[in-house]
Amino acid sequence: MRAGVRWASLPLWATSVAAAYRILPPEPAHCSASPQNHSVDPGCSKLDEHVGAFKAWLQQAGGEVSGVEFRPAHQEASGMAVYANASLGARQGWGQWAAQKLRLPFAPQPVSLAAFPLSLALTGQSVAARSPCLAAGMDSGAVDERDAVILYLAAQRRLGPASQLHPWLRLLPKTFTTTLFWKDEEVEWLAGTTLHRATLLRRMRLQESWKALTGLASRLAAEAGAPFPPTESDFLWAHAVFWSRAIAFPCPPEALPGGRSTTAGPSPQEGVVPGLDFCNHAMRPVARWTVYGAELDGAGGGRRHVHLVPSVAPPAPGAELCISYGDDKSNEELLFLYGFALPEASGLARLMLPLPLPAAAEDWTPRLHARVALLAARVLPPQVFLPRAALAGGGPGPLGAVPDAALRTLEVFVLDDAELARGLEAAERGDGAAGAEGALGAEGPEACAATRARLERDPGLRLALTGALVGLLQLMVQGLETGDGCQTLEADAALSSIPTLMAGLSANQRAALMYRMEQKSLARDWLAHAKSLRAMAMEELRAQGAE
Repeated sequence: MRAGVRWASLPLWATSVAAAYRILPPEPAHCSASPQNHSVDPGCSKLDEHVGAFKAWLQQAGGEVSGVEFRPAHQEASGMAVYANASLGARQGWGQWAAQKLRLPFAPQPVSLAAFPLSLALTGQSVAARSPCLAAGMDSGAVDERDAVILYLAAQRRLGPASQLHPWLRLLPKTFTTTLFWKDEEVEWLAGTTLHRATLLRRMRLQESWKALTGLASRLAAEAGAPFPPTESDFLWAHAVFWSRAIAFPCPPEALPGGRSTTAGPSPQEGVVPGLDFCNHAMRPVARWTVYGAELDGAGGGRRHVHLVPSVAPPAPGAELCISYGDDKSNEELLFLYGFALPEASGLARLMLPLPLPAAAEDWTPRLHARVALLAARVLPPQVFLPRAALAGGGPGPLGAVPDAALRTLEVFVLDDAELARGLEAAERGDGAAGAEGALGAEGPEACAATRARLERDPGLRLALTGALVGLLQLMVQGLETGDGCQTLEADAALSSIPTLMAGLSANQRAALMYRMEQKSLARDWLAHAKSLRAMAMEELRAQGAE
């Protein structure tokens, strides 16, 4: 599912590629989700019965879902979805009418379309409370909270009808369309892209994780009374369920199983909320999820929920209640996490350019070590991110549309030895002092402003930086269009313009084609922009030399 709240420095796809280049240690991935990439078992002849049992299960736990229906989505291979039913009209009336007609001086609490109980949420805390085996594993550091939920899901799947989660589990997809589950020939349609590297690396990491967690998974299954331990296939399925459906939400610890009341108040929790996880994604959603402040403070008879509320106007009966998985989700992230791509998300595309760091330790020079150390001291990523949206703004001036974070990272890679030494000394002192302009060791907005000021007045440094950017972009374009299994943007455009050929492609291949075309187009556009900035710097240097 959804919220787009992240607890690590880079998104999952970016972290995977960074690790592929050996520039980041392996770390847990992130969250967000969507059933848009799932397929419901078409052989389920008792779907209505199963949905009825699921709604009863939610209501027994304190949920309120009388105003919504759960049924297969209209979109192809989109799994289950949530729809408004006719009973919502009467419940919406007063709050919406008061806000729009009476022009009250306060905003009424949004009308709840559905309320999903947090007591059913699957988080690290809640599964540890249900499983001493997982609690011990988390205490020892053998498993983190996310993998604990994933292992719990895998074991519960093995329990079948005996699982307390069975009313929900049997409505979940049996397979997924994220790139992790694509056929090898479909993955090759991503050749040359960031997503291709991220997919291959993630597959390898998951195989390694399963080998490390097999013993714990077997003990967990035995503890739960499952007839057989989870398989690697169960683990991959549970991994996909979690990463495509988890949200981060504020919640008092006592609202979840095993939680104790504290005076600290709500804290961020990460997990899957059954029922809410069936909401699909839309660029212009009709609904959103929230947790009411009164419930966080203990009102509502001690029960707490995640509420589905209208995003703007009340939804019409029969409307699918889509939410947003994040306003900034590009097709790269949508494909990797959820298994679909949207034409309207092309404007959110961005390039990730990894810095040229050797894989072999013996190839690292002292200067390169110093550059990477300064990046770490400034909490800068060893990649450059270039979004489509920045180019749309025009970016006048000698630095054009290059984002501040990209300038900061690239600057580190073109500083001379003396400047590198000063920057590291300032970082070690921790005072950010390195010159009158707040230069090399400073962080935050002041550091960005100082970097821009230095580059704007120093055409030599700017030429080095823009030259490095041009070089990185040329490598990206070559990798996208001339590498193994790749073809030019023009060849892709010709393919996409022939309906009969497109009809012969799988849905995954069509999504890959859309994504790789936007990446090739964006790389070319940024390369042209970077070359123009380099030319400006060269001209300024010539003019200074002629004076």
